[in-house]
Amino acid sequence: MKRLAIFLCVFVLLLSLTGCFVNSRTDSILDSLGKYDSKQHWTSGEFQDYTDFGIYVYPYIDLTETPYFAPISSDDITTICEYLDDFDKWIAIHQEQSPNDELVINYAFDRSIIDTTDCFYIYANRNGAILFDYDVWFLDMQTNTLYYFHNNI
Repeated sequence: MKRLAIFLCVFVLLLSLTGCFVNSRTDSILDSLGKYDSKQHWTSGEFQDYTDFGIYVYPYIDLTETPYFAPISSDDITTICEYLDDFDKWIAIHQEQSPNDELVINYAFDRSIIDTTDCFYIYANRNGAILFDYDVWFLDMQTNTLYYFHNNI
């Protein structure tokens, strides 16, 4: 019984540290772009099963200090849209389960703004075609707006 209690404590500790690494990665990416003027962020779900959407508007963007973002090629648009398709499926699930959820109500992204003058960064854990934990950061250079998509099942 004592071993089980110790195992459970260690397991819970390790799971909580996973969340710290995600927040640390997010903070590092945001910090690499400088100070934003405004932030909107919505979350749905709990602990290891949640979906986030964020919009950060910057006064200007200087990519010389960030190791994360790369220019978007036409091939990258297909990859980005693969993740956005999956993200949209999760939004639909949240909408079905909780139509008044703030994430569901506030989620809006117009894919027509994605072009090769923009930049992106993707952090992903996947198993072949199965997307189970990812962050997509899309930087619209025309408006200095960063869009953040996160899903973890």
